[in-house]
Amino acid sequence: MVEGCLNVKRSVEIALKIDWQIVFEVAWHARVVSSGGVRLAQIERTHPPRGQLETMLSRRSIRSYIDKPVEPELLKTILDCGLYAPTGHNTQLVRLFVQSKPETIAALNTIVQRELLAHVLTENDYWASSINRAKTPNYHFIHHAPVLISAAAPRDRANGMAECAAAVENMLLAAHSLGLGACWINQPNWFHDVPDLRALFAPLGMRDDEVILASLCVGYTNLPNPPAPPRKEGRLLSEMAL
Repeated sequence: MVEGCLNVKRSVEIALKIDWQIVFEVAWHARVVSSGGVRLAQIERTHPPRGQLETMLSRRSIRSYIDKPVEPELLKTILDCGLYAPTGHNTQLVRLFVQSKPETIAALNTIVQRELLAHVLTENDYWASSINRAKTPNYHFIHHAPVLISAAAPRDRANGMAECAAAVENMLLAAHSLGLGACWINQPNWFHDVPDLRALFAPLGMRDDEVILASLCVGYTNLPNPPAPPRKEGRLLSEMAL
């Protein structure tokens, strides 16, 4: 009897060409939209997202942007993805600060360039490439992107860096999935205690006990998505044969 019912179910699935993955995804999107979460259904009409695995494997750091603003609904979706990143014990202490005013970004650029050029290089200094770029004409620390998003956590939060990094990675993937370019940005973290840099985040509500630990820029690009270089050997270690 049970086997007969299963055979009927399979026959119906074949006849109707039911793809249960699509059914699940549609149901999930409907639940998210109806619950007041990210507005995927509306956005997908004009920005169909990539599959999750494709998004992770094809995401690249984009360092060239065109003069086109990011629509608020897309930016909100990217930010929502950052807010849904994991945090220790679900504390949700990470806060996201969005800078999009050209004059504020220009002021941040001036501060970042000044601080980089004042830095004294040491042997094997991680900042070396950033300092060399800061010496070039038309330097722009976020590559002329229209939006900077910075993730901050309490200064004394031991897990703060990991939680901010998780939020930024979620947003990098979300931006790529929606057809936007994005790139990890280090400088706000490096200079998070420079007074005039902090002063530019104060109007957004940054507290004295918070520090920026990770950032990204987001925008439209006119460049094709570059292919990923091969992965370096020796980075996957496992007891299991893979």
